[in-house]
Amino acid sequence: MSQPGISTALRQLEEDLGVPIILRTQRFKGFTPQGEIVLNYARRVLDETTTMRQQLRLGSAALEGLLKIGVVPSVMPMLPLLTSVLCARYPQVSIEALSLTEIDIQRRLLDFDLDIGFTLLSTVVLPNLRVTPALYTESYAFLTPDGGPFSDRTSISWAEAASVPLCLLKKNIRTRQIIDRQFTAVGCEPKPQIETDSILALCSHVCSGHWSTVLPKSYLNPFGPPRGTVAIALKDSSEREKVGLVVLDRDPLPPLVQAFLGIAEEVQILSELRRLNNIPGPETHEID
Repeated sequence: MSQPGISTALRQLEEDLGVPIILRTQRFKGFTPQGEIVLNYARRVLDETTTMRQQLRLGSAALEGLLKIGVVPSVMPMLPLLTSVLCARYPQVSIEALSLTEIDIQRRLLDFDLDIGFTLLSTVVLPNLRVTPALYTESYAFLTPDGGPFSDRTSISWAEAASVPLCLLKKNIRTRQIIDRQFTAVGCEPKPQIETDSILALCSHVCSGHWSTVLPKSYLNPFGPPRGTVAIALKDSSEREKVGLVVLDRDPLPPLVQAFLGIAEEVQILSELRRLNNIPGPETHEID
């Protein structure tokens, strides 16, 4: 629609509802309180319409449509274990995978702007959300340059990890907060020279040969440590983060969401992680 067409349609809607929707000056300044209510209902109507169309097609055609998934960065490498099965089974389905913080995932689910969140379950705090059983439990690895002080070891302590130049995620990121608590538990306070909000940036700095880092082990799947680095197990981990799916709590769930949740139960991510890591037992990704 053209801008004049949108303006005309909005004025007609305001006349029909009998309330102002838009804050008007020379430019768009946002919605009025009544407009925010209208916007929320509009999102619900669009979401319910999409769900209706999916359900109507179930009896006559293959499942199709767009599935929007919000994923915390640390578990993004695990997503293909699920999406590959969904897309193979339902070729008409398309997926939009967005890298988001834990709280952004929850807010966008409540705004009907996401269908599913793939996140740390302990961070789900907003109401009207439903979480699945944990798919796996995250653990952490020490990534260091090949040839560095600990590169010939199969495991090191958190205290040893704190003794070398580090680059870590920023303190406002949940994964960093968990890592800091692990260091605190053994009486250490790491002083990283580099802080970033990107795990890719962490790996790049380790590849330079000057720094080491601690990162979720799942991020090394399925490619393994970057060239020129080695990943070493960290001993004495006192905390474990359960990872799973979160959806808006409603009945019925949209067919695409139901299909994805069913595949998550089928795939058994924990077994896939052990296979990718060649792990003989459940110690690193077990679900307590």
